[in-house]
Order: sequence, then C-alpha cells, then structure tokens
Amino acid sequence: MKRAFVAILALLLVLPITGLAQKKKRSSTPARKPAPTAPPPAPDTRMEATQVADTIKSLSRFIFLYGKIVNGLEVAEEQNKKGRVAPRVIEQNVENKNGVINGIGGLKAQVDKLGQVLQANPRLQVPYINLAGVTQKITEAQDLVRNNQYDDAGRSLVTAIERLTDILMQIK
Repeated sequence: MKRAFVAILALLLVLPITGLAQKKKRSSTPARKPAPTAPPPAPDTRMEATQVADTIKSLSRFIFLYGKIVNGLEVAEEQNKKGRVAPRVIEQNVENKNGVINGIGGLKAQVDKLGQVLQANPRLQVPYINLAGVTQKITEAQDLVRNNQYDDAGRSLVTAIERLTDILMQIK
C-alpha cells in the first residue's frame, strides 16, 4: 500500500505541473497584413508631353501654309510645261520650292531636338523609338517635294502628325 500511495502521490504531483503548462493561445482574429502601400507617383512627363504637343502644332501650321504654297507651285509648273511662264516666275517658283524644302528641314530639326529630350528620360524609351517613324515621314516628305510629288509629301506630313499624336498618348 505504501507503494500505491507513493505512486498516487507522484502522479498527483506530476499532473498539476502539466496542467499549468502554457498553452499557445489561438486568437480568433486573423493575422494582420501590412497595410498596402500607395503606388509610387507617376513620373512627371508634362514637359516632354508639352514639347510633343508644340511639335504637333508646328507641323499643323506648316501643313496649312504648305497647301497654299503648293497650289502656287503646281500652277507655275504646269504653266512652265506649256511655255507660258516668264523666267522670273520660274525663278520665284524654284525659290518657293526650296523654301518648302527648308521649312520641312526645320520641322525635322525640331523633331530631332524632341528626340534628344525623350532619349534623356529612361521612362520614355518606347516613345523615343517610335519617334524614328516621324523623322522618316518628314524626310520622305522632303524627298517627295524635291521630286514635285506635293500631294504625297502632304500625306507624309499628315502621317507624321498622326504618329506624333500616338507618341503624345504614350507619354501621358
């Protein structure tokens, strides 16, 4: 009986100790997730967008004037083919044509300058790459004017404006 008493006593001593052991509390609320961070602010590309818009305006003004000048060039060339034009008119026609070619060259220089601005911003590399198509169309227009293909040159300039508009949308 002594043995049984010692065994029960030992058992009673052990049981309360295990009953007092700490249990991991389980909370009824789920673990907290970190608060979502606000997305980084969009890069400020207003300056670049403004320069693209200014280039579009310059091209548009040029096309407006181009239409009027080209009408005079075409009439003078037609008269020249028929032999009804004075030498001074032929000379003036050549000067006007060279003025148009130089004007297109000025537009190309403006687009090239815009390209430098876009290239300087690492976030605008896609619009910069797309600007090559604009330059190509302007160069094409110059060549077409040299070859007296005025309507095709005008279409090429309109396509350049369309591509610039697409670039403006990529920037915004």
